[in-house]
Parts: sequence; C-alpha cells; structure tokens
Amino acid sequence: MTIEILCSGCDNCEIVLGRVCQALSDLNLEAEIVSIYDPIRLAENHIYGQAGVVIDGHLVNSGDQATSLELKHLINEKLNHLAAE
Repeated sequence: MTIEILCSGCDNCEIVLGRVCQALSDLNLEAEIVSIYDPIRLAENHIYGQAGVVIDGHLVNSGDQATSLELKHLINEKLNHLAAE
C-alpha cells in the first residue's frame, strides 16, 4: 500500500503525516508514505490550504484534517476493497 500526502509543506501537512503514521501503527500495518509537494498535482485534486491523502492512487481525503481514527477507517475501507477484488 502506498499513501501519498499531497501538501504545500505547511504545518498542517506534518499533522496529517503524523496522523497517517498513527493510524498505520494502530492497525499494525506498514505502508510506503510519500509527501508530495507538487502545485500542479494539488491543483488537479482541488487541494487548497489543506493536505490531501491518496491511498494507492485514490484521493480519500482533502479539505480537512482527518483524525487518526478517520484515517484508520479510510485505510480499512481500502484494504476491504482490495480483498474483495
């Protein structure tokens, strides 16, 4: 699993990164985590002022700071979707 954090490099991005790491730790999972500071990709995903979270190529959160609990739920949804394929 690859989790990308689309961000502009602000403090909010670091908060989201920490929450993603916490969610993975709580779930006892490992994933490749990549922070992407690309203004074009941010604009393409309509991310302005907050970080976006992309799991395996799918934008799952943007526009707010998801809690680690919400991120755990999003990660589990992605895992369940993969298992169903």
